[in-house]
Amino acid sequence: MKQPLFAILTVIIMMGAGLVYGQSSPNYRMEIEVISSGGETLQSTSSDLSFSIGEPSASGPSSSSNYILHGGFWNILPDAPKTYSLSLATGWNLISLPLQPFEAEISSVLSQISGLFTIVWSYQNGKWWMYDPANIGFSDLTTMEAGHACWIEMTQAGALNIAGSEPIKSLNLKKGWNFAGFNSNQSTPVTDALASISGKLVIVWSYQDGGWKMYDPAYPGFSDLAAMKPGDGYWIKVTENCIWELP
Repeated sequence: MKQPLFAILTVIIMMGAGLVYGQSSPNYRMEIEVISSGGETLQSTSSDLSFSIGEPSASGPSSSSNYILHGGFWNILPDAPKTYSLSLATGWNLISLPLQPFEAEISSVLSQISGLFTIVWSYQNGKWWMYDPANIGFSDLTTMEAGHACWIEMTQAGALNIAGSEPIKSLNLKKGWNFAGFNSNQSTPVTDALASISGKLVIVWSYQDGGWKMYDPAYPGFSDLAAMKPGDGYWIKVTENCIWELP
């Protein structure tokens, strides 16, 4: 079964041999064919439902974690939203979002820790961007999204809870330095995480637990960054434009 995320589709099942009709909206179109034996097939470019039912059961509706069938009405239930909690220490934190937030406006993303931080900085497209909640008019960093790293200064420790969807697993890196996030919800050995840019990678830096950690593929014995973790931000230097495919 394939369906758009968080979509709820209600299909009215009409029983009758050879009856064909369609359903559509601005977001989908499905052709529905009622098979004489009582089976149903629904398909579109974004959904594919195949099932077989007979007359409504006198015992009541049938259901699972993904659907409810009420004697002719098929309701597809939305997936539960994914969440992740980032622990932020007092002082500077180099972070990224392991999920793509449903609402990416920076004030919305950081609303839970309002009053606990002073400023946020991010480096994108060759320049620094800043968000200062005390000086909104001078702030030019308006969103926080997966794939981008940022510095955030906390006045006290707090937790940033993110609700969102799985981010894309590929990031475009430009020649030179990139301020990137780790689009994964699992900690991964650094060599595995960076395998797709092997040969183009110069060095990686991360700031964790109040100190810098580094991975240099030319000197692995001197490297102390062993794994890339969700929620951390990274400085990544590459020799050419490339695509970082995450495992």
